[in-house]
Amino acid sequence: IAEELEEKVVITPGIISEYYERNYDRFFLNSGSKEDSANINEFIIKHLRKEKVEEAYKDWIKELKKNYKIEINRERWEEIASS
Repeated sequence: IAEELEEKVVITPGIISEYYERNYDRFFLNSGSKEDSANINEFIIKHLRKEKVEEAYKDWIKELKKNYKIEINRERWEEIASS
């Protein structure tokens, strides 16, 4: 998953700026030091990356299901589930 999704996620300065502006109050009502600013930037990037991976994951799974047929051996599944 990391190779297929996480490494392909692109977080641009514009996306970071947009997120920051939408959530400004959340970040600066409590503090405004430069040290906190660095932590905020790191938090924003991690948060945005997580969101984008979650969005991409849904589409990735749909594509896998479309391309690969999955067959479940119901009899064996019941054996496993009941043990």
